[in-house]
Amino acid sequence: MGRDRASRPTQRANDMKQIITAKLKLITTADQFAALRTTQLAYRDALNAVSQYAFEHGKTSSVTTLHKGMYPELRTRYRLPSQLACSVERQVASTYKGLWTKVKKNVEHRRKKITKKRFKGLDKPPKYSSPTV
Repeated sequence: MGRDRASRPTQRANDMKQIITAKLKLITTADQFAALRTTQLAYRDALNAVSQYAFEHGKTSSVTTLHKGMYPELRTRYRLPSQLACSVERQVASTYKGLWTKVKKNVEHRRKKITKKRFKGLDKPPKYSSPTV
């Protein structure tokens, strides 16, 4: 009544997926560099604006809430393309989600007397300082 070996599903080595990451250096003209730098700084400023908005709205990690409240401003004030505007919202939501996870872990550790310190990561809005895209 048992199954024979031939009928068992097998994992093949070529079914495995491999991810390759490449780091490239951009060689730009002065005009291209200036445009890229302007975009980087606008992206960073947009991250800080959305972070402040999330903080003022219950320290939310909801991408939908951030999108509804900030998308038009990201497009007009910061002149970000659509994909970058959405990326800002997702990045800030992810940051807040990580902070909420740390808050919950800290509460648990304090309850179990593992630590006495209170996690202060959500006492003020996270600030993004390095210009990235």
